[in-house]
Amino acid sequence: MTISGHAKLAGVIGWPIGHSLSPRLHGYWLQHYALDGAYVP
Repeated sequence: MTISGHAKLAGVIGWPIGHSLSPRLHGYWLQHYALDGAYVP
């Protein structure tokens, strides 16, 4: 995955977040639709 200087970033805040599926799910859809962005824990 390559992100540009115009990439949109999203994330999850909280504790604990180890059980969260959000980064995996959002990462899949970002890649599937070739969106310039990243979802980070």
